[in-house]
Amino acid sequence: MRYAFLFLFLTFCCQNFAQNKTLKTRDSLRSLSRNNNLNFETRQNYAQKALGLSELLKIDSLIVQDLRNLSFIHLNSGRYSKSRKYSNRALNLARKIGDTSSLASAHHNLANSYYANFQNDSAYYYFSKTLELYSAMQNKELIAQTLVSIADIQDTEQDF
Repeated sequence: MRYAFLFLFLTFCCQNFAQNKTLKTRDSLRSLSRNNNLNFETRQNYAQKALGLSELLKIDSLIVQDLRNLSFIHLNSGRYSKSRKYSNRALNLARKIGDTSSLASAHHNLANSYYANFQNDSAYYYFSKTLELYSAMQNKELIAQTLVSIADIQDTEQDF
């Protein structure tokens, strides 16, 4: 009986150690992927590896973070369809786990990708969804930023 307990205890400790090491590696990769001094391919590669580790760990909240990060990296490099792909994946998973902040961020990335592509009707839709979520979160700074984007679209479209 003692040996069975000892075996279970050691197994648990080894698994916990391995998971912590994987989390630290994932965090390092994610941090590197946010380094603006690196080129797109390198940043995207680090972000993709971080996502792979999050998926290996099966931690939905980390997966959502990494999908949002990949979306943002692609958005900032003008790869809008790829950005939308990752944002939609993040949106679906954030909805599933009830993560309001990630929902807002994914909507915001979608809005910006459509806005940058001059698809103002879709951008307006996603900015409106973003505004609802930021309002529910009572984040005044992000509410203001989103209202400016909506006002810019309305000005461009002469929709007052």
